[in-house]
Amino acid sequence: MIHILVSGLVLFISIFLSWALFLTLRQSKAEAVLKRELKSLELAPRQIYADSVIVITNRIPVFAGGRLKTRVGSETSLEADPLVALFLFVNELGADALDGLTLDVFLRDHMKSLTIKKLGRLEFFVAAAEFGDVEFQKARRIMIRKQREAADAIRSNWRGRLSRRVETVAQAATERDSMIDQKQRWSQERVSPVADAALTDWLRVQGPDMWHEVCITVVWSESGAAGLVPFVEWLVEQPDLDRASALLLLAKAVLDAIDSETYEQHNCARNQAWMKIIHDRILAQSDSPMRFSIPQAAKADVEAFFSCGTKLGWPVPETDLAPAGVTAHQAAYTLVKNRPVESFAAWKARVLT
Repeated sequence: MIHILVSGLVLFISIFLSWALFLTLRQSKAEAVLKRELKSLELAPRQIYADSVIVITNRIPVFAGGRLKTRVGSETSLEADPLVALFLFVNELGADALDGLTLDVFLRDHMKSLTIKKLGRLEFFVAAAEFGDVEFQKARRIMIRKQREAADAIRSNWRGRLSRRVETVAQAATERDSMIDQKQRWSQERVSPVADAALTDWLRVQGPDMWHEVCITVVWSESGAAGLVPFVEWLVEQPDLDRASALLLLAKAVLDAIDSETYEQHNCARNQAWMKIIHDRILAQSDSPMRFSIPQAAKADVEAFFSCGTKLGWPVPETDLAPAGVTAHQAAYTLVKNRPVESFAAWKARVLT
């Protein structure tokens, strides 16, 4: 009896091992077919994975609740980006693995060389998403059930979308490199349209759009800022000064403490005088509409001012910084190191078109 049981157990183990070996060989054969057929596609899986890593790292600060929040506040479902899906598949992660992800954790856990297993999963995802029907069915026929189910799911969601996404990443990289080259050229060619001695008179006649640009780009803590004070003293008295410009002007002055700290040739008493004028004006005209929009980066200054203004002696009630009806200002010049130069947009329109 015991002999029969042992013989049966040995037979079962033999069958099990043979079946496991068969599945392993079949899986390996399917992976080999995928690898061979991938060579006919103009896609490089390793580069695609590198693109997916870039996408993840660029969005790490805005991952929240299983969604990708862009830097302008809109939302994109995680499932909408094939490169994110590829990254998760290769690393055998669920979408919730990205919730609360920080850069240091990502670099520690995922900025490593691809293992053989991960490379196989990468090639599998690319093939399932991008093979033509003939190539896909050829590979699918020799897949084991688990592989077929995964391949069908990938193809259902991402067929053709991965290559299009890779193209947009490549195009964005090309445009980014072009922009870097253009800005470097702009930085070499830009000149100030006015001598320092005539700066105040020149700024006065530029109008509200340029005044708004000054309020956005002035850096009170840098050299040359004190040279803008005569113009600002005139500006705070002008009825055409927009409420958005006024908020920016006061916020940056308060945050840089030019009313209490003497640096870069600032005269604190003189600064306090014009800051009081604009502060009183903001309080008196709290219901006046804003005409110009405030750029996203500059909003942070105003929001910080709302938070700490009272403690610093310049209380201002919070207000909507993006009301309906505001428009972007149009200035042909900007400030660089507190001196006017042709703006990048104006330079580009003049030189490159």
